[in-house]
Amino acid sequence: MDNFKQILNQIYRMHLSTTLNIPLERFVVNIMDEVPLPDKGNILIQHEIEETISFCRPVDQYPPYASKTCIQNLFKALKVDDVLELVAQLLLERKILIISKYKALLTQVCVALQSLIYPLAWNHTLIPILPAQMIDVLDAPFPFLIGIQA
Repeated sequence: MDNFKQILNQIYRMHLSTTLNIPLERFVVNIMDEVPLPDKGNILIQHEIEETISFCRPVDQYPPYASKTCIQNLFKALKVDDVLELVAQLLLERKILIISKYKALLTQVCVALQSLIYPLAWNHTLIPILPAQMIDVLDAPFPFLIGIQA
């Protein structure tokens, strides 16, 4: 996630500094749709606009990626006892609703929680930011990990 954040910052700066009339969305679509995913393994892909950013796609035996920032923000936002309770509820496959006024924090907390149950995996519904129009999803009869903005 940190690498994608850096890329988006670079694209935005490039968009502001260019005299071309190319929409910002075109740059993002190029990165997301037209750059192929690497094969699984330790293959590095380097992306360079202003600085080089390296990506690798881990094999399935490694834990899911949660950046250091995601884990730090999880523990800044919640007490250790609360994090342990959430992990226990994930393992019990319960409905979990995360509420925050910061959208970026919602995504980071959901990713961090998901990585804390490794080597198990969360195979149920995961919606880091639920749009207000879809609030009815909370009545679903299955386990979920959903974040909503306060």
